[in-house]
Amino acid sequence: MTSLASAWLTQQHQDRIKRFSQDKTGRQKLYRQFIDEVSKLYADALVHEQAEVSALVSVCALISRMRFLSSSTVVEKAEAVIRMILDTYVAPNKTFLSCES
Repeated sequence: MTSLASAWLTQQHQDRIKRFSQDKTGRQKLYRQFIDEVSKLYADALVHEQAEVSALVSVCALISRMRFLSSSTVVEKAEAVIRMILDTYVAPNKTFLSCES
């Protein structure tokens, strides 16, 4: 009976570790996608006055996925990034100086 209980506990522990690892990998992939998308959006916001709606929708979908996988703090920070990007769109466009002079 003891060996059965020990085997069961060991299996439960291994399953928990595997689930945690898969969850972590999924969050990392999601965060990578989010960073890629918002980086492009921010660069676009610096030089344009109108946002590309499909890109904003894509980022909002990523944030919605974060709500299921991440803490509320992470979601709040992601939403703050979107607000900053939207504020950048309505601000005057920026010009970039060339490195060559």
